[in-house]
Amino acid sequence: MRPHVPEWLQWLRDEPGGAEWLARLPGLVEECALAWELNLEPPFRGEVSYVAAAVTSSGLEVVLKVSFPSTESEHEPAALRQWDGRGAVRLLDEDVDKQALLLERCRPGRLLWSVPEQEATREIAGVFERLWTADASPDAPFQPLHRAAAVWCDHLTAAWTKAGAPFELELLEEAVAFMQTVGAPPGDSVVLHQDLHGGNVLRRGAEWVAIDPKPLVGERAFDLASFLRDRRDLLQKGPDSQEIVRGRLDYLCARLGIDRERARGWGLGHALAWSFDAEGRFYEDHIHAARLVARC
Repeated sequence: MRPHVPEWLQWLRDEPGGAEWLARLPGLVEECALAWELNLEPPFRGEVSYVAAAVTSSGLEVVLKVSFPSTESEHEPAALRQWDGRGAVRLLDEDVDKQALLLERCRPGRLLWSVPEQEATREIAGVFERLWTADASPDAPFQPLHRAAAVWCDHLTAAWTKAGAPFELELLEEAVAFMQTVGAPPGDSVVLHQDLHGGNVLRRGAEWVAIDPKPLVGERAFDLASFLRDRRDLLQKGPDSQEIVRGRLDYLCARLGIDRERARGWGLGHALAWSFDAEGRFYEDHIHAARLVARC
């Protein structure tokens, strides 16, 4: 049966180049399956990629991932090669032209979201410890964190003004002021995942490993940002949300030897930098999370 476009990817039709990519997607998947001799299973749900488990002709369990072209994820295979299975899923092969990856299949494969809050915080600390052993090589293609931060400052300020001040000016000013302090990567900078939260961590045997990096290179404190605002739906509803975010920040900084104020600053800045879409519409859950981090 010819692969089909999952309904959850249909939103990409409204993105620049999205309709064209979706029209090509079934053919891309077919070509990958033929080239890598894959027997494909139904696709997993994914926001910007076609992802499906498969078995090779030799009986190896793998995962095929065909990604919508994006600057954020274009260097995902380079990061996975750098980590080489240490704290992250293993890259088995890639097709650069198709933006397709052949990945190991993690078993049992359950998400870190399936475990309670405190256990998840302890386990993700171990993932950070393994990922951060990979220093960026001199010829690595990853964007430096300070360059990304400069773009975020400009775009965030413009979007906030265009949207008519959707949240308090003080929050914006604090985030921008912090991100403007970032300089060129220090000598001990590492490959950063950027989007490490419970939905991007899978169980592989006895350990947890990361998937779906949007890699940058820079200071370790930045990489805590996405997890600080994890489970945003619960943070919006729970009466103990402030204590949860503060507990994550305190535990991770103490265990990992991270400067707490740097991690807090990045938690605030990154939450707001990712708080709006291409049309300038702001996400209330990100803004709420930013307020929680700011009060830590």
